[in-house]
Amino acid sequence: MPDSPAATVFLPDFAGYPICYFGIRALLPAELPAIYCDYTRRWPYASVPELARMICGDLPCGDIGAVIGYSFGAHVAIEVAASLVRAGQVPRLVLVDPPALADVAALATRDVSAILRTHPDYAYLSDLVECELASFECMAGNIAALARVAVPVALPCPATILLAGDRPAPPELRDAVAVYHLPGCDHRSILAHPATLPQIVAAMTR
Repeated sequence: MPDSPAATVFLPDFAGYPICYFGIRALLPAELPAIYCDYTRRWPYASVPELARMICGDLPCGDIGAVIGYSFGAHVAIEVAASLVRAGQVPRLVLVDPPALADVAALATRDVSAILRTHPDYAYLSDLVECELASFECMAGNIAALARVAVPVALPCPATILLAGDRPAPPELRDAVAVYHLPGCDHRSILAHPATLPQIVAAMTR
């Protein structure tokens, strides 16, 4: 009897709830096991490594073949992959449009909670909060935690970075990775780009 395919861990953006992956989730082959993480139910935590430890502690026994992280989740994915490597597994690592840490540090000096509540680009977050799927405290905490991530960032295993448009790879993530620029999309639409799903499926099936 053939072995069951290894599971893939999906880490969402700072919103916490994995709604960002719902489009991809609907298109993935049913036989590919996937774990969609939710940060909100683990809040509070003090750092990205602490969140990653919580996630790893909840992962089922068995092989994890790939770790996918989008935006804030890319840095969580690096920490989750590092824990798996220390445990003897070497997953594929896909980082989807990770933010530059310097940009996050600049954002964290502002009133993040007020920005999330009032800026029109983040209006969708209020729906998540009203449905009790997310919290503004967790979101603001995620940005603060990401601003404290130390640089340079050590990638624990082979990694692929997918970047929206022509933006450069964050300087702390430029070493030892395959980088793909996906034209015609921005940070919010990159998961719907036609090249993103094949990259994720490739990572899940190698």
